[in-house]
Amino acid sequence: MPPDDSTSDEASSTCGVSPDGASDDSADSDVCTYHSGDLDFDPDDRDRPLLVWDGDCGFCARSVERVRDQVGERVQYAPYQKIHAHVDDLGPSDFEEAVHLVQPDGTHCRAAEAIFRTLSLAPGHGYWLWLYEHVPGFAPLTEWGYRWVAENRPTASTIATWVIGSDLKPSKRHLARWLFLRLLGVVFVVAFLSFGLQIEGLLGSEGILPAVERLERIQQSVAQRHPNDFVWMWVPTIFTWIEPTERVLTGACLTGGLLGGLLVVGVWPRLVSVLLWGTYLSLVQVGGIFWGYQWDMLLLETSLMAVFLAPSGFFPKGGDDRPSGVALFLCYWLLF
Repeated sequence: MPPDDSTSDEASSTCGVSPDGASDDSADSDVCTYHSGDLDFDPDDRDRPLLVWDGDCGFCARSVERVRDQVGERVQYAPYQKIHAHVDDLGPSDFEEAVHLVQPDGTHCRAAEAIFRTLSLAPGHGYWLWLYEHVPGFAPLTEWGYRWVAENRPTASTIATWVIGSDLKPSKRHLARWLFLRLLGVVFVVAFLSFGLQIEGLLGSEGILPAVERLERIQQSVAQRHPNDFVWMWVPTIFTWIEPTERVLTGACLTGGLLGGLLVVGVWPRLVSVLLWGTYLSLVQVGGIFWGYQWDMLLLETSLMAVFLAPSGFFPKGGDDRPSGVALFLCYWLLF
């Protein structure tokens, strides 16, 4: 297949192979390292699989960079132009048609299956291979899609650039996560402090719906219907242990506002998200009709999701971590 018009990095090689594929006797044949960016291949490495692609295809090289960003050094990577002599059962035409994953024992697979098997080596990415092997129709559909891309590389490259950008590596979503957590913190600050200003008139001892009396009725109901259960199993709130007086409720609102501020600043976001969720849930349980609206439930769901989305550490600065697949799934589930 003809290469696309995408640009690819110039490669340097000490593989005893010249750029046109001919043998170069002046090179040291015992040491073979091919560099395309920071990708390399060592033929003496018998422990890791080898992912081989068409080195004349810039789109293929960018796609392999995307895979490598997820899988890391669990796999070796090299273009077929430089290593096909090291693969016994495959020729240049095989590699021109599709990417191949060559296992240390010499077995190999190609196209979509090769991609899925490579991704399965990265933690949390084995679901693609599971779908390929167990879901009827998934394998032929993805192989068809791979063939279309392979036969239309310039078009696929253009589409990928429009949709993802010139860098096909998965986004670490640092900016989106940073913005989301801080806006969530602002929402919590407003929610807690605005409720704190009304707490005495709404849930105080002389308020519209005193929290102490409401919680006593709930405890009596649980004791009658489920005498062997703890109250907090049915009403998860810290106020089953601490009497919800005006002072305690006001303190809970101030604490929630402070926690929201810490989330805005970015201090211990995962732990703070847990505490925000627990504090808000506790107030919702005794708030009755005042805290029983859909936006209150949505805020609880969002704060629980933030526990999985937030980075760990006291004052994380981004780094190489990215949100887990579970966190992203919860985000999509909540939004759609």
